Amino acid sequence: MKETIQQLFSTNKNFQIFDMNEINPEATCDGGDVLVPRGKSAISKHRRQHEHLFVGQSERTNKEGIQILGDIFKSRQVIPVDNSLIKESGTLHLKSIITYIDENTLIAPRSHLGNELIKAMKLKDLGYDVIQVPDSRLCNVVSANENVMTLESECEETKQILEEEIVNKRNYNLHYINLSEFEKADGAGTCCSVLIG
Repeated sequence: MKETIQQLFSTNKNFQIFDMNEINPEATCDGGDVLVPRGKSAISKHRRQHEHLFVGQSERTNKEGIQILGDIFKSRQVIPVDNSLIKESGTLHLKSIITYIDENTLIAPRSHLGNELIKAMKLKDLGYDVIQVPDSRLCNVVSANENVMTLESECEETKQILEEEIVNKRNYNLHYINLSEFEKADGAGTCCSVLIG
């Protein structure tokens, strides 16, 4: 696998590839537990002093994996997220519950769990805007190049909030996609995407 990835990025000298297993065979890290808010904000001029890397400790990502991420990404502030919150949600990953719209905006469920995650991640203290919606499934979005993709929903209130926050306030494109077959296996948009750049 490492050789394939190295081959894909061999022409780009800006990519450095690390194999966690070579650093510490006990370390585990699943991409679904790693949240890096990206994409230029359409409404905020606020620039953070540090970029953040939120990492959910789950059944697939352990403390050793989080430590390696901190050692590798020294320019980012690595913020571990307690695994009890992820377990409580009944989902596999951090990004099944919370994702980003842009570098300053995250989307989370409007629920006890969403509020606890916002506190645990210190999002308000770190200056993030958080959009909260009643349909937690739609918190798993893929955002790239001013396009936001999320699951189809019958929750009109969630759709209205997304329309206002994403389309009207930020002037981004909003796309609803059918991933019902992936959902049967606890998958969603972030499971089907690798954003590079």
